[in-house]
Amino acid sequence: MSSLTDFIVGGGKPTLVTTYTSGTGTFTPLVSDSWCRVTLVGGGGGGGRPATANTTTGAGGGGGAASWVYWVRIPGATSYAVGGGGLGQTGSTGNGNLGGSTSFGAMSVNGGGAGTSSGTGGGGGGTSTTNNRSVSGLIEGGDGGSSGTSGGNAAGNISTFSSSAGSFSTNAPGHGGGGSLYSNGGNGGNGSATTASAGANATGYGGGGGGGGSGGTTSGNGGNGSGGLIIIEEFGA
Repeated sequence: MSSLTDFIVGGGKPTLVTTYTSGTGTFTPLVSDSWCRVTLVGGGGGGGRPATANTTTGAGGGGGAASWVYWVRIPGATSYAVGGGGLGQTGSTGNGNLGGSTSFGAMSVNGGGAGTSSGTGGGGGGTSTTNNRSVSGLIEGGDGGSSGTSGGNAAGNISTFSSSAGSFSTNAPGHGGGGSLYSNGGNGGNGSATTASAGANATGYGGGGGGGGSGGTTSGNGGNGSGGLIIIEEFGA
């Protein structure tokens, strides 16, 4: 019978790699009690939409989701669910939507928080409820969406995963969405004296959508967060 050390020290390659980017279902390993390295990423949060003619505060970006990579023996059929990205706010002033959690069997990670209409970025996934990265055991928390009237990144964010605020033009720009280990968040929308631009949708997996810019007549919609991810690398029993 093989041990986990055999795979790590021996540099073994997985016999099968299975990836899920949406939905729910059941994973069954090639052999029972197979050693697997599992990667989980939650869904990113959606960006907010600001009030019209707001000259000082654009909407906040959605938070990035948590990620978790761990080793586990999988005895047989195991259920999974991939968290969806939170939708950005559209049509009226308001907050975005939370990103969904991703689970595999009894293990799960949180999605990103929602960006608000008034400049506060959504919290990163994991154990964090603030706009900072956090690590709890093997869980890597996502970045929080950027916040503040200047559109700068919230304290504690790592620039590798950050996204940019929109530009200021009479009215305030939207703020960037937070990133995950597998995504950059969407950029914030531009402010405008007339019709502002929307926050950008996140790309990759687990990124937060950008916040919409404030417009003199029409504000920009919030960008959508990107969905989660599951990767299962099977090494055998």
